[in-house]
Amino acid sequence: MHLEEITDICQSSKYYFTSSQDKTVKVWDLKSGELIKTLRVPVGEVLNGKLFACAVSNDEKILAVGGYTGGNGQQKKIYLFDIQTWEIKQVITGLPNVVSRLAFHPISNDLAVTFYSNAQVGIYGIKNGVYYKKRSLNQFEDETRDIDFGPKNQLLITSLDGHIYVFDEQYNFNKKYKTKYDSPRNVVINKEKNLISVVYLNNPAVSQYHLSHGGELRFKRDIEVKNAHRINTLFCADNHKLMISFSDSLSKVKHNIALYQPEKGITKRLLIGNGNITQIRKIDDQYLCVSNQPEIIALDQNFKTIYHKQSHHLNYNQSKPEDFGINHDANIVTVKHNSAKLSFDINTRSFIPTLQKYYSSKEQRINTIVEDWNYSMYPLINGDTVKLRNDYEFCQAVDVSQDGKFVALGTHRGLYFLTKENEILWNIDVPSPIVNVIITPDQKRLVTFAQDGSIRWYNTQFKEQKGVKLITVKPTGLAYSHGIRKGDIILAVNGYPVNSSKELSPLIQRKTSYKFSIKRGNQINNIIINKTTSKFGFQYAPKLRNDYLLSLFIDPTTEKWIFYTNDGYYDTAIGGEKYLGWHVNVSKKSTHFYDVSRLRETYYHPDTINSFMSISKPKFTSRSVNNEELIKKLPPLVKIKYPMAGETVSNTTLKLEYTAKSLNGSAIEEVKVLINGETIDQSRGLQLKKDEVNLMEISIPKTDSFLQVIAKNENGWSEPSSVMIKWDGEKASAPKPNLYLLSIGVSDYLNSGLDLKYGAKDANDFATTIQSQDGKLYENVYHKLLTDREATKGNILDALEWIQNETTNKDVAMIFVAGHGMNDKNGAFYYLPHDSDLNSIRRTCLFFGEFQYTISTIPGKVVLFIDTCHSGNIINGARSVGLNLTKTINELSDAENGAVVFTSSTGSQLSVEDNRWENGAFTEALIEGLKGKASFDQEGVIYIKALDFYLSRRVKELTSGGQSPTSIIPYGVPDFPIFVD
Repeated sequence: MHLEEITDICQSSKYYFTSSQDKTVKVWDLKSGELIKTLRVPVGEVLNGKLFACAVSNDEKILAVGGYTGGNGQQKKIYLFDIQTWEIKQVITGLPNVVSRLAFHPISNDLAVTFYSNAQVGIYGIKNGVYYKKRSLNQFEDETRDIDFGPKNQLLITSLDGHIYVFDEQYNFNKKYKTKYDSPRNVVINKEKNLISVVYLNNPAVSQYHLSHGGELRFKRDIEVKNAHRINTLFCADNHKLMISFSDSLSKVKHNIALYQPEKGITKRLLIGNGNITQIRKIDDQYLCVSNQPEIIALDQNFKTIYHKQSHHLNYNQSKPEDFGINHDANIVTVKHNSAKLSFDINTRSFIPTLQKYYSSKEQRINTIVEDWNYSMYPLINGDTVKLRNDYEFCQAVDVSQDGKFVALGTHRGLYFLTKENEILWNIDVPSPIVNVIITPDQKRLVTFAQDGSIRWYNTQFKEQKGVKLITVKPTGLAYSHGIRKGDIILAVNGYPVNSSKELSPLIQRKTSYKFSIKRGNQINNIIINKTTSKFGFQYAPKLRNDYLLSLFIDPTTEKWIFYTNDGYYDTAIGGEKYLGWHVNVSKKSTHFYDVSRLRETYYHPDTINSFMSISKPKFTSRSVNNEELIKKLPPLVKIKYPMAGETVSNTTLKLEYTAKSLNGSAIEEVKVLINGETIDQSRGLQLKKDEVNLMEISIPKTDSFLQVIAKNENGWSEPSSVMIKWDGEKASAPKPNLYLLSIGVSDYLNSGLDLKYGAKDANDFATTIQSQDGKLYENVYHKLLTDREATKGNILDALEWIQNETTNKDVAMIFVAGHGMNDKNGAFYYLPHDSDLNSIRRTCLFFGEFQYTISTIPGKVVLFIDTCHSGNIINGARSVGLNLTKTINELSDAENGAVVFTSSTGSQLSVEDNRWENGAFTEALIEGLKGKASFDQEGVIYIKALDFYLSRRVKELTSGGQSPTSIIPYGVPDFPIFVD
């Protein structure tokens, strides 16, 4: 799901598409709503790459997307995707500003485009399959906002100049019509009734006009929605009914959709989703609504919910300033997600009971007050207007320091730190709108809470560099000949102060005389240059930025989290790597995205994360990670050419076509093909050529299948290339699989100082429970049980070889491990067998990579239960946990390994044993769940996801919240039954 507001929605006969400010386009199955693909355009920092519009050509071959696609001062672009290959086919360049709306001509497939802050409409024609600039429509006196094609393919355009403009199908201007209210924003056309409905920028009314075939507009009626202070969007539900999305700040019950009929007026008010509905479409017999949360809600004809997709980030929609908080050291944060509060401790990397006392933001402290700030472009500090640096920038968050001397402002575009005298000490652009900001009590840091759910820490000690520093001055250039040198700082041009290249560049374009105010060291000199050539011969240095110290993302539904720095270093919970990735711009038409797990060896640094919170060493940067440096570290890129997504097949033999290449030129060492997460084919020693299509004949089951291809080079395994295949042949029930079980547990160690109470009993009880499935869910259960003296390093290695050799791709392998574990000084994790010697770890302890290697070579399903993230002796009935198993568990669940992994606790917790159960809490809950308590459908079948749900709650209950089990189900592995009660 998207992380930020969904800005537009369009559809073809097979898919619907959503564009978003999170810089992606997502492709959804039209009927089921399943996510098919995520498309990406080249992006830059902060705003660069945010998408505001999408449209599908009438022949359904092209998907056009546009938005803030270019850096500050750069021309923007439209990207045209081939809907068959999902690749960028063409880039339309030279746009005058940010794209706000796209629409294809119903006959010619011309592309009509409107732009923010621009009084024109661009028309792009197509010739020989390539789009070109055909003409511009320039009749407007203010920004154009919406475009649509009406009866006889007439083009209707709204403009903030207060008019609707009508053009014929050849784009000849017909007439403009003054709307009843100022600033018409959106227009919806009912072609069958020749009726258009208009929404306004600053008025909560809906006006309807009759549109003749000759292009004449005649006012018909106004529609009023009681208590609406803003109309967000509307949709023509059928021949004359309207669905009107509105914002209501007065009513106790907050509806957001009104249903209107001409004869009856407003007939019904509905509450759909959790936010403001920004887009409405009808797809087949469903209504599709998207909100600013973001979320997608599909409704039936009676407006009942069919499905509801929500983002997995913190949702601040119902939050007030007092719902956000930090402790004195800003290492504990408190937020309100929907209606529930939660607190997270950075030091322990864990959720804790909600803080009762904390520091929150205030608009007034001591003798400083910020007024008129909420959604305002002109906030006041002690009555003095703050000059925000971007056009149409509005404030959303404010805090005043404890002593009243400083003010922090968060806007939808940036973060400001000011004095109470209204001097901006520094300002940065931010990737997501800020909804709350808190200055720490010591005033050395501040914490922001953003719309995308991220929480970020900043250093307040940064001071902005005045002027523009020069990194290069060519000896042959005008500037050099007039005494300007490398390292000089341009403070002003012709009396106009400049603080960025964005401000400087427009001032020095013409060939005329310029007066430069130049700072060198402590001296300031004025230099006059008569510009006679096109360039001065200097290059600007990147501006130092106050990048965030640390960022935290939390998924409140799973309680998984990931910390990361601006350089890409991260720490994560088990299963948290999926929330972060590297976006690599390869060319103007090619981008790739890599999950952070693919660069785990380089960037997973949990021990260094805390150092980024240090204020003794402020981190100010002027560049992002170098693309060339990153490419050298990347694994291969794989793309399935055939079958296509959603391909229907009726033969179990499939001819797979794919490409595999390394962006850094390194050789492809290995390729794996997986069906529903299980390896079905593996090839080594391949001689693959770049961009050459490779063929492989594979066998698929007689059911819908999720197909993945991955490849390996010197840097590791690639991201999977994935497609869903629809089975349309004869249905056949799969035979019962065999189960191969290996259960290991140690309580009695050769070194008695390591003894546990129930490690061996846990393994024995689990094995007994699973053996009851012989002849039930599984045809046969074959097992090996190793406990205490039998669980030596040698015996365990033999047992791993046994389960590796015996399990086929039609079987299930299950491994249960209980006892002690430890990390060596380099972070490698070892299991402690019965004969462990802590003074000779490598010789006597079992490197957990042995488990990983075994799992990666088993072709069938693999389920691993781990109760071994422990180190040390029993402490008050608990197995002490001082070390970290996170990296090992995350590696086990990578696509190339494909194991479903359940762990007893997170790496910072104690795994509890108790005499009342005569088991560890994890095993107690696990056996309870398998014996029926995790069968939520009441039919006695226990599925993986249901077991995960039960364990996560039951273990917390048994341990009074002291232990939190976790699990990972690899991408591509469907939910499947594990036990029948």
